[in-house]
Amino acid sequence: MSIAAPALALDTSFKALSVDSAFSAARALTTWLNRDVRLHTEGFHSAPLAEFSELAGAPEEPVVALHLPLQGDLQGDLLIALPEQIAFQLVDMLLGQPVGTTTAFGELEQSAMQETGNIVGSSFANCLARWLRLSVVPASPNFAYDLACAVLAPIAASAANLSDEVWVNRTCFHLDGQHVDWRLLLLLSESARERVAEHVQREQLVCYDLDMLLHHTAAEVATQLRNELGHDVRVICGDFARAAFSELIDPASANSHIEMLTAPLTPRGAGTLLSVTSAEEFVRFLAQTSGGRQAVVPLMHSLQEGFARSLRQTLAGRLTAELAGDDAELEWAAGPTGELLTPWAKTQIAADHELFRTSVVFKTGRATFETTLHLLLHADRYAEMGTLEAC
Repeated sequence: MSIAAPALALDTSFKALSVDSAFSAARALTTWLNRDVRLHTEGFHSAPLAEFSELAGAPEEPVVALHLPLQGDLQGDLLIALPEQIAFQLVDMLLGQPVGTTTAFGELEQSAMQETGNIVGSSFANCLARWLRLSVVPASPNFAYDLACAVLAPIAASAANLSDEVWVNRTCFHLDGQHVDWRLLLLLSESARERVAEHVQREQLVCYDLDMLLHHTAAEVATQLRNELGHDVRVICGDFARAAFSELIDPASANSHIEMLTAPLTPRGAGTLLSVTSAEEFVRFLAQTSGGRQAVVPLMHSLQEGFARSLRQTLAGRLTAELAGDDAELEWAAGPTGELLTPWAKTQIAADHELFRTSVVFKTGRATFETTLHLLLHADRYAEMGTLEAC
C-alpha cells in the first residue's frame, strides 16, 4: 500500500532554491566588480497575476525592468524590477559613484544594469535547472525604462493565457555598506508549473521517506545505547527538509565554535552524514551532567556515533545493497564554523547532490543536548528515495 506525504506549499520548496541562487549570484558579482557583494533573500511567495503591474511600484511611477525569457525544457519569464530611484542608486553602487550621481540611463548605465540582470538571472536559472534536472536557459536581458504600467502590463497580458499567479522574490543587494531592494518576478507556463509541482511532490515524498527511516532509527538506537552505556537514553528527531548549502555559509556565524562528526556513505561519492553540535550545547550539557568534561565528551561522542552508524546502516538498506556493511571511518573535528562547515558547504554547492537537514535531541537522565543533522545525497541515491511501501 502506498503512503502519501502531506502536501506543502511551493513557497517552502523554493526557499532553498532562491537562497542558493542568491549566493551564487553574489559570488559572480563579487568576481565581476572585485568588491564584496552580498545578496539576501527570504524566498518566494505567490501573488495574483492581477497585482503584477504593481509589484515594483505604483502603476504611474517610473520603473526599470530587466526581462529574461526562459527557454529550454521550462518556458516562462524572469524579471528583475526596481523603482526608478532605486535603480539609479544601484547603478551608482555598481559604478562606485556617490549615490545621487546617476539621473538618467545612458549606454554605460544600461550596460551595468543588464550585466547585473544577466548574472542574477543566469544564477537563478542554473539553480532551477539543477533542482529540476532540466535545461533552463535565460535569454539575454531586455532593458526597459518607463512607467510601471507601460513596462509590466504587456508582459502580464501575455502571461494571462499561461498562468493566474506570479512568484515574487524580494532580494536585498549589499555593497560597500549600502543596500537596495529589488523584486525578482517569475512567470511560468502551465506545463512548467506542472513540472515544478511534480518535482515538489516528489521532494516531499523523499523527505517523508527519510523521516520514516530517521524515526525508526531513533527508536532502535535509543535501546541499543541504553544497553551499551547503562544510561536511560532517548533520541527525539525533527523532520527532514531540503536545505540550501549557502545557509551554512553565514559570515555572522563564522567564528562560532562547533563539533562536527562526519560519516561518509560508500561507495565514495554516495553522500555524507554530518552531525553538528554548537559549543553552547556542549556547555549546557556539561552543566547538566555529573562527572566533568572527561566523562561528558565521550558520552556525547558515543551518542552521536551510535546514532550516525545506525542511520547510515538504515539508509544503506533503503538505498542499495552496495552500501550494506559500510565501515567507512567516522571523523571528529572541532573549531570555528568558518573553518569546518563553511569550506565543506562551498565545495558541495555546485556538486550534483541534494542537502537535507533536521534536528536530533539526545536525552540521558536529566541532561539533553541538540545536534543538527545534515544529510548529503548524490543525485543517483536521491532518485532511489520517495517510493514508500508500507511495512
